[in-house]
Amino acid sequence: MPTRTRIKLVQRRQQISREEAERLIGREDQERAEWYRSIYRIDMNDPRLYDVLLHIGRLTIDDACDTLCRLTESPSFQTTPQSLTALSDLAVENRVKVALAGVCKAEVRCREGIVHLRVEGQKLIPSGAASPSLQHQVQDQIRDDVYQKIVGIVSAIPGVKDIDCAINTPYFV
Repeated sequence: MPTRTRIKLVQRRQQISREEAERLIGREDQERAEWYRSIYRIDMNDPRLYDVLLHIGRLTIDDACDTLCRLTESPSFQTTPQSLTALSDLAVENRVKVALAGVCKAEVRCREGIVHLRVEGQKLIPSGAASPSLQHQVQDQIRDDVYQKIVGIVSAIPGVKDIDCAINTPYFV
């Protein structure tokens, strides 16, 4: 839909000035783009991501709906085992990200139900009183504790078949 049409629509719906409508649309577009980047790791404006692009400014809503409904009935748009697996993996991946958000920073990937995690090392503050040997033991214990916590959380998520978890060694700052 052309920007000027969107602005007029927002102005009418919310009874706001043109400037306010432009700011609102700009903020919503930016938030939507960031959401796509963070969740799907994609640029939502990349036309290669889409099977169909409809210029709503040139079609009626009824025509656009009719076109899309007919397309969904074609063989190209039918569900496949691969598309179901990809969708399931994406759902698991995002559930894991949410579940671990307060625990650690992790890179999360899921393939066929197997969750692959790469976890950043945790920052530690040296006490100054502990020997290097004791500090090393503390690092190992922290890594083991983080591993156990992650496995406990992730294994309880529906759709997780297995977990491949690599945790970088905690480090002193």
